[in-house]
Amino acid sequence: MSLHDMRPRQADPVRSRAVLIGTHTYEHESLPALPAVEHNLLELQRALTDPAIWGLPAQNCAVVSQKKDAAEILDIIQRAGEQATDTLLVYYAGHGLMGTREGQLWLTLPHSRARKHATVLHYDWIADVLRNSHAKWKTVILDCCYSGQAFAGNTLGPSEFADWAQVRGSFVMTSAAQDALAGAPFRDRPTVFTGALLSVLDNGIPNGPPLLDMATVFAAVRGRLVADNHPIPQQGNQDMGGSSIIFRNRWHGAPARADTALDASSADLNGWGVPDPAEGWKWQADAFRWGPFRAPLIIVEGDGTSVIGEDSVRLIVQDDPIELPDELAEWRAEIERDQRERRERGDDFFWNGNRYAIDKVSVSRHPTTESPEVSLRLKPSDYYSFLAVQQHDREFADGTTPRSRYLDPYRPVDVPAFMSSSLGTNIAVVTADNKMIFSRRSQNVGSHPGHWNSSANEALSRDIDSQARNAPNLYDVARRGLREELGLERHEYRLSLLAITVDRRNQWGALFTARLTSLTSDQFLARRSRGVADKYEHDEHALVPFEVADIVEFMFCEERRTLWAATAPAVFFLALVYQYGRTVVEDESLRTFARLRARER
Repeated sequence: MSLHDMRPRQADPVRSRAVLIGTHTYEHESLPALPAVEHNLLELQRALTDPAIWGLPAQNCAVVSQKKDAAEILDIIQRAGEQATDTLLVYYAGHGLMGTREGQLWLTLPHSRARKHATVLHYDWIADVLRNSHAKWKTVILDCCYSGQAFAGNTLGPSEFADWAQVRGSFVMTSAAQDALAGAPFRDRPTVFTGALLSVLDNGIPNGPPLLDMATVFAAVRGRLVADNHPIPQQGNQDMGGSSIIFRNRWHGAPARADTALDASSADLNGWGVPDPAEGWKWQADAFRWGPFRAPLIIVEGDGTSVIGEDSVRLIVQDDPIELPDELAEWRAEIERDQRERRERGDDFFWNGNRYAIDKVSVSRHPTTESPEVSLRLKPSDYYSFLAVQQHDREFADGTTPRSRYLDPYRPVDVPAFMSSSLGTNIAVVTADNKMIFSRRSQNVGSHPGHWNSSANEALSRDIDSQARNAPNLYDVARRGLREELGLERHEYRLSLLAITVDRRNQWGALFTARLTSLTSDQFLARRSRGVADKYEHDEHALVPFEVADIVEFMFCEERRTLWAATAPAVFFLALVYQYGRTVVEDESLRTFARLRARER
């Protein structure tokens, strides 16, 4: 190991997340208002995003104020825990209550009442979510009465800490001991404990090291509070969690903000001369673009920053099948005869599976949450019809083509249903050790042979996915693809739909990301070696660190940049956005493209 590797390293703000939770006003008279909590949240957010202290990008710091729904708060923490690969910081300020069982800590919400467990946020629930976080370092800061209860029971306490944190890097810092009341005497400034923390962060520690680990921060906060006779804070530290370095010592200097410090050369990407697969497409201007590269695809709904939930996407099946125009019906008959003859000769051939055509796509917004609601109306079709209409540039007797007759006169979302006999799911899979799985299609498949594609993809099948005449479930189609192509079972990952797309060939796509909860990249490869159902569909897999620069370098090097299926760039880009946020992905991509360009000159 080099001396460089041994130097202290601050938590990477781009790969870290913070969730700041606070309740300052209560509906029940037994819990007085805490106006100081409002200042806590604002001031702590300001400090964490200050490049002189940490420089956390604004989109990586969630402020959760006055939320009544404990499940919604836990979802926000879980999302942050999935996105953070370096450090996850969770902060709470408000009234703390002793639970009905010994050692229980309840964090209050606006409608909370004493001894009413259904109205509070149980600290145990937060600990459960943190157990499954992908973050290397996990820090919890509690500013509330009885916050020392966090060290009791089987959550984060010193003697019971290992039950929660087998993973290195767990640290808890609380404002008061197990039976003490925290101080909140102010209306116009932060509470005593958070005020002391902010003082350490804002002013730094004179003559201290340039980077402050959590043990040093805690000692400084404790010293300030003890000197002023305030309640003594507590800490819990497991497996060197106190050595986690989040903050810079402001007594020293500060770097540029992480999400805006671009290389000087990054703006010069013009004239690269990279091929444009959307060239000549009527909708080229709307095609997906990542740096200087385009993909022949339009994102109809979704941007990677939010999930289209399983209950928010509906597939509606109509009974009447598509009707091909006479000339296209003749082409389909040719295909059917050819495939039958190939089968009889023992050659490779394609089965005529039953599938669906997209008749209409509708997108709306939920009236209160503004979350997307997507409906896809389907008509029965089959694979040979799909192959027939995909001959877009084959001429009819009058010299026209399917493209000129049925595609170019329409917007992609309004094309006749018989031209849209394909709906596929494309999934970007991230392993538990933060590697993205890339899959290269076999030469024996009908779609994009030899091209790199999403980790797994699966077309909607009328026979398999509409059992007992039920409408298919798009999430289940993706789950089938993960099982058949990668050998992954439903309980092994978290699945999220990020976008609905349509490409230049009017093939519709549903773009997902799946995060494996425990299976590492080595374990994935070992499982594949033991056999999976559709192993033949892929010639190879590549496992690449799930960081923006690594993904861009892998995808857009000269060797691979022209070997991608239409949906692949979009699904991997959106997976990165879901993990790291749009601004971070765009800025880091720009820097990486600039490095690629410089190497190729």
